Amino acid sequence: MSEQIIIGFSGRARHGKTECTMAIKEYAEKCECRTVGIYDVGAMILQMCIKQNRLPQVNRVDMTKEQLQVLIDVGKEMRKVDENYWVNRVVEQALEDKFDVAMCPNLRMPQECAAIRNVGGYVVRVNSLNADGSMYISPDRDPNDPTETALQFWAADFYLTVVDPPDATLLKAQAVTLYKYIRGRHQC
Repeated sequence: MSEQIIIGFSGRARHGKTECTMAIKEYAEKCECRTVGIYDVGAMILQMCIKQNRLPQVNRVDMTKEQLQVLIDVGKEMRKVDENYWVNRVVEQALEDKFDVAMCPNLRMPQECAAIRNVGGYVVRVNSLNADGSMYISPDRDPNDPTETALQFWAADFYLTVVDPPDATLLKAQAVTLYKYIRGRHQC
């Protein structure tokens, strides 16, 4: 195993994947003086869309439902050209950068998770449940789109789950605890 820790997060839209990566980044940098890189596929797609004039310069959090659909469509277009297009960019950049910890907050397809595992990384599934125990479904996405469902029954290495109302503090604490566990396991 290399010394670099690579973690990919999967889960439906708005389940807390980005919050997990940010909590780990903050902890690892502040408490362990480690270098951390975050490789966000959504940000890569957004950059491509802006360069191609398919979207205006806009922050992802401010995007309309239609603009989000453009991101989804472009992501799919590139996966049709090469199903590993996005994950190859993530893995290549992460290995080249040589951060102590490299994370991807948005794995969407089985081959993307497999690519993370193939370089000795770990896949974490983040689930957000409604108060009744059913899966939270983001209203700004097609709930049946393959980017939302392809990993529904794919076995991750670890799982983090929160219940509505989403408790970001609890999810972040779970993420940091899992990171510490992975770090300890990784060093064995």
